[in-house]
Amino acid sequence: MKLKMDHAGHKEKIWEALFILGLFVFYFLWAYIQPFNVSPDEQMRYLIPQYIYNHGALPVGSDPEIMNAVWGSSYGFNPIFSYIISAGMMKIAALFSQDSFVLLMAARMASVLFGVGTGILALKISKKLFAKKALRWLFVVLITLWPQAVFVTSYVNTDAFAIFTTAMVIYAWLLGMESGWKYAHCVFLGISIGLCLMSYYNAYGFVLCSAALFIITNFWFRDKILPLRVRVLAFVKKTLAVCGVVFACTGWWFIRSYILYDGDMLGMRACDACAEQYAVPEFKPSLRSTPYKNGLSLSQMLFEDQWLRLSGISFMGTFGAMSILLKKFMYVILSAVCAVGGGGILLHIRSAFGKNTNARQKRLRCFQWIMLISMVFPIALSIYYSYYSDFQPQGRYVLPLLIPLMYFVTLGIGKLTGHLHRKYPKAEFWCTVGVIALVVLVGLCSYFMIFRQAYAG
Repeated sequence: MKLKMDHAGHKEKIWEALFILGLFVFYFLWAYIQPFNVSPDEQMRYLIPQYIYNHGALPVGSDPEIMNAVWGSSYGFNPIFSYIISAGMMKIAALFSQDSFVLLMAARMASVLFGVGTGILALKISKKLFAKKALRWLFVVLITLWPQAVFVTSYVNTDAFAIFTTAMVIYAWLLGMESGWKYAHCVFLGISIGLCLMSYYNAYGFVLCSAALFIITNFWFRDKILPLRVRVLAFVKKTLAVCGVVFACTGWWFIRSYILYDGDMLGMRACDACAEQYAVPEFKPSLRSTPYKNGLSLSQMLFEDQWLRLSGISFMGTFGAMSILLKKFMYVILSAVCAVGGGGILLHIRSAFGKNTNARQKRLRCFQWIMLISMVFPIALSIYYSYYSDFQPQGRYVLPLLIPLMYFVTLGIGKLTGHLHRKYPKAEFWCTVGVIALVVLVGLCSYFMIFRQAYAG
């Protein structure tokens, strides 16, 4: 029996390794055929790793070498960790060739590898959340072959890194809850939060959610037989461990920003001030047209200006400068999968968010509520930015909610197909496999029918 289990486990690892290798090739193809600067602001973003590559130093946000003449600002004010990785890849590539395309591909490889890393973590997360292999693979392919998520692995940006860091944070949550927050898992959570802070602001909700989940599961769910003083002391030590690692990972960046930008640790006010001074008139923050300045209500922006519709479509997949759409049947399939999963959750709300009968179920319910809350932050931040700063209904701004969303979609589909288990156990499996096949079909078609046709003819 043990030999059979070992053989099955070895076979599963081989399939997982082949899947990850396939992801790398697939993502690489997207990056390889894409012309330079046809994706959102790639030229402006690429200036950052180019500067680091050329000078061996980090740029100041207002440095003329990285500033955009139209917008009057740069991405140097934002966290630039992923660009540092891109610059490192460029340095390695330059040992073999200094051709401009080779250096560009090296910079893009950071996004490709972050996408592959997300796939590896998705496999690990799936084993913690789903007992059935078919559901595990559904969860993984929803994350790794979702067209817009694949698209952001193909050019220089921070979005692929942001998704990767949310995967790290979620995996850290699961490890910590499972072990009762051993110090090793506290350190891993600290690293994950630190990298998340160094990704992009639309992923910052996971930092707040991490604090909430850590407090609840590490203190309130502890064995209450122990004296309160002992529990509090253990909680304080582990909190300090997490905070210490976070500071070690990110403190240098925010201290640097505080010094460079007159106390502005996030660099947002400094970026706006720079744009106000140097941008062309219509793009100065004070003169920029926004729904708020135009007297529109929030509901008018969401519905009449079609913010919800445009964000939803581009969350599923729009390429180039939001100008290349998927085929209609692809949007229908992706929408239907999400609707079926959401319907499964609503129809089984009591079992999905059921009673807390033991400590393990309490932790699971806490995890589910935190996952639900984590989805709110990217949406709220994107709405706020579009309403008050710049109307940008782009799905990539809400991509950090991808993993929580696909968890609930997979859970809901599992609840629905579970009805078939008693009478038709094979039908349950094949229904799930059918959904997997549809998602894979959309992912492959988005490349061969849309992306490749647009750029490779």
